[in-house]
Amino acid sequence: MFYKKDFFSFSSLIVLIIGVITSLVAVLTGNQALNSIDKMNPELYQLADTHYTYANIVVWLFTVLLFSRIYLQIKKQYEGMWKIILLLLAFAGCYFIYQTGEYGGKTAHTRISTMIKKSE
Repeated sequence: MFYKKDFFSFSSLIVLIIGVITSLVAVLTGNQALNSIDKMNPELYQLADTHYTYANIVVWLFTVLLFSRIYLQIKKQYEGMWKIILLLLAFAGCYFIYQTGEYGGKTAHTRISTMIKKSE
């Protein structure tokens, strides 16, 4: 069972579905967190805005990949060149995931640094 091609294809579809759902939840909760901050310095706002932009790109890109894959599987055309195209787009998505994390970390670090400076 674990060596069958269909098992890996189905598993990757499930991982994609879970990833799209969880990234959507993350973007929505991140937006709420951003809106809950009363006063924000311009540097922190710029970092948070860039983080939010990359997060939205991730959600939209992987949502398009998910629906494209489902459509192609229903039409029985998910093979050959289509698999390669979707795989390359998924690798491009990995870059955007990295950038989202990078700017998220910078945002958190800047926020913590700002809070420490204010308390001193």
